[in-house]
Amino acid sequence: GDMDTVESIFNLLLASNPKHRKPSMDTWASEVRLMRVSDGHSHSEILDLFKFANSDSFWRSNILSPKKLREKWDVLTIKKGDTNQQHDDIWI
Repeated sequence: GDMDTVESIFNLLLASNPKHRKPSMDTWASEVRLMRVSDGHSHSEILDLFKFANSDSFWRSNILSPKKLREKWDVLTIKKGDTNQQHDDIWI
């Protein structure tokens, strides 16, 4: 559910920064719900994109909450697509 997704996001942040301040999980869950209901993203898509942002050297320090993820969704999706392209080229 929304709360599981939020827990996963927080755990990923803790992996990068063990001292990361614990957010209001309810506020985060509301953002995740908005992404699901208003934007039509599934829990797995939300986590997937967050994992991508979290593994990118630039975005890792910029995307520290579901709210930021939602704001930057389109930019991140395009960037993620670009990296996928590059990986494809390597194997050709």
